[in-house]
Amino acid sequence: MTMHADAPFAIGSTHKVCEDYARSGETPGGRPYAVVADGCSSSPDTDFGSRFLPMTAIECLTLYGMIKPEWVAWRTKDRVSLPLPVRCLDATLLTLLGNDDEIYASVAGDGVVVAKYRDGKVMVLDVDYKGAPGYLSYLLDQSRFDLYISEGYGIRTAKVYVDGVETTVIEDGFKITTPDEFETGMNFSLAECEMVMVCTDGVHSFVDADHNPVPMLDVVQHLVSIKSYTGEFLQRRLRRFLTKTCPNLGWTHGDDLGVAAIYIPEPEEAPDA
Repeated sequence: MTMHADAPFAIGSTHKVCEDYARSGETPGGRPYAVVADGCSSSPDTDFGSRFLPMTAIECLTLYGMIKPEWVAWRTKDRVSLPLPVRCLDATLLTLLGNDDEIYASVAGDGVVVAKYRDGKVMVLDVDYKGAPGYLSYLLDQSRFDLYISEGYGIRTAKVYVDGVETTVIEDGFKITTPDEFETGMNFSLAECEMVMVCTDGVHSFVDADHNPVPMLDVVQHLVSIKSYTGEFLQRRLRRFLTKTCPNLGWTHGDDLGVAAIYIPEPEEAPDA
């Protein structure tokens, strides 16, 4: 079974510089990965930080075969050079990594994880911090981490939707108290899933022609409507969605949008004895 990853990103209508970034590929051992990062708009130079973090995450996947947000934060800090401030790393990080049996999805900060199952079911995990996500840079500065917590931030909600219906609340107002609680993770079976995707919170930024919010689940439904998984399958889907579907529906997105996915082909059937 050969999995295939892709990872496009697009600037939002309210941004002068795109602060989302996405990468995909394979580790030297042949394990597929897909990574997205979302830089904070109010922090300096996060367009750089949102690129540094995925590249360091890929390095960690290559070296260690797994992902830990705190590893990524510390290794990235070592690579940030003056005159860039460490606050350029005010960004979220969402990572997918495949192995022989499953795909592991890691969310450090806010964002959305989507699983498209072989039976047609679509599961969505929405991780939300009410506008103040836990940026990896907070792990690099104890004073900023303490201030973030003491000001009443770092409260996370994680909800699961299946075919548009809320089914499970994994976390409801979970309050972060230690750095190792920044990550939300979930595993997905290769046998059951056709594709697993991660999205930055730009999927929440779409509005219709009357400036009413478009439900995130409606946006996701369009993103997973992929006809062919050859080549840059997600790049094609995102481009068509943004340039064809959205204008027809009168939708626009104010925030940047980064998406990354791993496609899992049907398992090969064993030959008859």
